[in-house]
Amino acid sequence: MEPIIRRFVSTLYDENTYVITLDDKAIVIDPGSSYNEVLNYIRENNLDLIALLATHAHIDHVYGVPYIKSVYDVPFYLSKEDLYVLEHTNRHYKIYIGDMEFIEVPYPDKYVSEGVLWIKPFKLRIIETPGHTLGSISYLYNKYLFTGDTIFRETIGRTDFGGDIELLVKSIHSKIFKLSGDTVIYPGHGEESTVGYEIRHNVYVGVNGIYPYEIGDSQPQLH
Repeated sequence: MEPIIRRFVSTLYDENTYVITLDDKAIVIDPGSSYNEVLNYIRENNLDLIALLATHAHIDHVYGVPYIKSVYDVPFYLSKEDLYVLEHTNRHYKIYIGDMEFIEVPYPDKYVSEGVLWIKPFKLRIIETPGHTLGSISYLYNKYLFTGDTIFRETIGRTDFGGDIELLVKSIHSKIFKLSGDTVIYPGHGEESTVGYEIRHNVYVGVNGIYPYEIGDSQPQLH
């Protein structure tokens, strides 16, 4: 079944929040400062919100969690490896948002790790992709991959906020680039892309990038 994917661009760091819908069931990935638009969309379309999921715990990707949870009593999912980032976010939010209103982001209700996550009717594949943060994960539903700040169109996420460039490159090369070339990448900032396009054109981790990717014999068909 094909989902409806709706992107909301938050004013805080132009972060992408995604609402994914199957029938009338909806999940939100990376609830940012666009939470009011998200809530309006859910109400206007009579959706049954069932979960909030974050790729990592930087403030622009979790800012909306407490606001949405104040309206809908739904579980919040995050990697346990990113708790240190969540705690930093809650302690030092003023560094990133100044005098902007802030409600402390709650601890996750459930933790995610590599493997399959069933949030019926969604069967999600959890892919651990550390590098941007040590607990960064990507969510794969069918051929749609939500990567947070691991990889963007033609570039990659920064690693100077507690990340690791070697881990980031390894995550992209050994996991994301092993997916089918027509897998659609929905990043945490900017426009969508595909795995095949990034293998060919990403200036950091593509075949001609600073950290070049070597295409093996088993590489899926690129698109």
